[in-house]
Amino acid sequence: MLQIDRNETDGVTVLRLQGRLVLGDESQRLSQQIEQLMSQQTAKILVNIESVTFIDSCGVGELIASFTKVRKSGGTLKVSSPRDQVLEVLQVVRFPVVVEVHATEQEALASFA
Repeated sequence: MLQIDRNETDGVTVLRLQGRLVLGDESQRLSQQIEQLMSQQTAKILVNIESVTFIDSCGVGELIASFTKVRKSGGTLKVSSPRDQVLEVLQVVRFPVVVEVHATEQEALASFA
């Protein structure tokens, strides 16, 4: 089960994901969270995936869809802190070419400034 903790740091909404980001309820939970943020006109979103233990193609697709939704509304979405095996999946599908991926949450937060 994917858990999402949400807080704000320096004007950036940080979503900390924990668990598996896969087809089904997990990816839908992220989609719903992004939709809620878009309805609140949140402009800066950081998705920390440090505690994501596994990601499948649907999970990657949901991250890309989230990035697209945020960008179309004039906002920015970045990703931080992927584990090695999750980063490997993201690199295989060339995710970092489309979405900024930072090694740490602090580095990502600084990039919004």
